[in-house]
Amino acid sequence: KVFNECLIYVRKSCPFCIDAISDLNSRGIKSRIIEIDLCPESFIQQLKAAYEHSSFPMILEYNKGYETYAWIGGYNDLKEALENDQ
Repeated sequence: KVFNECLIYVRKSCPFCIDAISDLNSRGIKSRIIEIDLCPESFIQQLKAAYEHSSFPMILEYNKGYETYAWIGGYNDLKEALENDQ
């Protein structure tokens, strides 16, 4: 597998977020899920600016060996990464 663990920022009612979590779970990929619905808007804007990504989910791969995170992207990026992970 290319990746075994992810960090995912989600909004509870976001259908793409729900699908991303479902796809990760169905493949046995461990996910640390951070619901941002109750976070201050300033934090959400900082998150969007930091990753230059304006929507959710925001998905990062966790590399245990190096204890670092690498940007995957949104749901479409996740689908592509999972297809390439076959």
